[in-house]
Amino acid sequence: MIDTLLQDVRFAARSLRRNPGFTWTAIAVIALGIGANAAIFSAANAFFFRPLPFDEPDELVIVFETNPEFGWDDAMAAPANLLDWREQVNAFADVSAYSEFTAQITTFRDGEPVLVGGTAVMGNFFTTLGVAPQLGRTFRMDETWAGSDDVVVLSHRLWMEYFGGGRTSWARRSRPTTLRPRSSA
Repeated sequence: MIDTLLQDVRFAARSLRRNPGFTWTAIAVIALGIGANAAIFSAANAFFFRPLPFDEPDELVIVFETNPEFGWDDAMAAPANLLDWREQVNAFADVSAYSEFTAQITTFRDGEPVLVGGTAVMGNFFTTLGVAPQLGRTFRMDETWAGSDDVVVLSHRLWMEYFGGGRTSWARRSRPTTLRPRSSA
């Protein structure tokens, strides 16, 4: 069996040497196939096989509202309904919400305005997911509603790139960086 395999390998090598155009085409097709396979597997692994980085990810659910009278199908839940579910429904350990819309926030880097993406979440969002900050704190429930102080939680990348990874509050710097929502006018 090994002799037959060695004969086949020698025959293939001789054939490939005689046709260099075919050889390079075959190598390119195989390389593209391996690259595409690796890319698809990486994406599938990230989305389907790797567990979510939260406590008990199999218990997380997304809740939508449906109201045929208004033509709502899988619509975001109204804030009042979220609060009712949070207080009255025992099927959920906790209920939180996030906005489907990404907000554009203007910050300044070296005196130049830069747009940064962000989203609004309820004050208990991070505790519902079981996620703790590496530094500082997350939101409190009383910071969810209008009239409370504006509070942000920065991603690690944003903290490193725009704030230099310093442990001092940006509000205490001599030249503070301001984060303000972009006007929708």
